[in-house]
Amino acid sequence: MIHPLFRYALSGTLLLSSLGLQAADRFSFSPDGSQVIDAQTGLTWRRCTEGQTWRSGTCSGNSISTSWLGAQQLARDAGANWRLPSVKELATLLDYARFNPAIDPLAFPRTPVSNYWSSTPYVDKPNFAWAVGFQFGGIQYWHHDIGYRVRLVSGPN
Repeated sequence: MIHPLFRYALSGTLLLSSLGLQAADRFSFSPDGSQVIDAQTGLTWRRCTEGQTWRSGTCSGNSISTSWLGAQQLARDAGANWRLPSVKELATLLDYARFNPAIDPLAFPRTPVSNYWSSTPYVDKPNFAWAVGFQFGGIQYWHHDIGYRVRLVSGPN
């Protein structure tokens, strides 16, 4: 049985394909290049994984791996406009035509092949939350204490 969130991610991918939206049509960039504006969702994403910085046309440095509570703190520290995305929002970045990582490398260069925390708790288990894996595009729930990556979002605009 396919989990409803995975079905959502698949339907989002199929919808994107059926609309014929290419990455060049879907994504645009802030003037300094550090943010990605998604025309499909109206969301603005940090181009680099937390811990990396946008420099010389790419993401450089080492990304941060943190617990779910640590991910929430990173979002608070980033300022009023930034937040941890919901699992549905994060799943919209999955590109099932790619793997290692399953995300557009032009829009999100040097994305670590890792799970990324969402803000969505797992309702049946209070110490678990949903994460999206950018190796092959998996969506699973994990214990809060596990260290995963973080990509922040703002909007929709």
